Amino acid sequence: MRIYLDFDDTLVGRMTFFHDYYTPILLSSGSTQREIDVSYTYFVNNQKLFSPKEQMEISGWREEKKEEALFEIENIIRQHRALIFPDVVEVLRSLRSRGHTLILLTYGQQDFQKQKIIASGTAHLFDEIIITHEDKVEIIRRDHEGEPIVFVDDKTDFIIRLAEQFPEVQTFHMCRKGTPVPVCEKGKCPAGHEIESLEELLKFIP
Repeated sequence: MRIYLDFDDTLVGRMTFFHDYYTPILLSSGSTQREIDVSYTYFVNNQKLFSPKEQMEISGWREEKKEEALFEIENIIRQHRALIFPDVVEVLRSLRSRGHTLILLTYGQQDFQKQKIIASGTAHLFDEIIITHEDKVEIIRRDHEGEPIVFVDDKTDFIIRLAEQFPEVQTFHMCRKGTPVPVCEKGKCPAGHEIESLEELLKFIP
């Protein structure tokens, strides 16, 4: 079985990083909250993948100041192992021991995602790592023939289209407590299953 796993808010606490560590660095370096909000809007309006380095450039940071902040961010990511959820390593090891192929499929800016994945200490537990700006459904499309596929993600838009086009793919909507991912209304979840931890996945996968 080929198991595709999302990264942010599935394996690691994305919002904890931004709220508790990243935003305070920007504020302590002289940015105002309004400047931070405006710079985020730039990425959304231009449909660009988020990058701390580019955000600092948009805000007009000097090169020296930017390098200092990026160094501090890297240290925080390493120190906190990219804020990985406590059940992740054990579950990944268990799935590997059962003979499954594990594929990390994450949507985001190449350098920033790679930095977080390395810091998480989980890269060696995956058979393949895909960092993409492409639609995840298209990646599954190229791989759906052969072994059964499991898809775990916190984004319902991917799951909805995947379920429509490839109903044979087993889908799981991840909605961990403490993340901004809402639980679906009862009876309205597009995924085959809704889970609040990676450990719950083991109940469905032999």
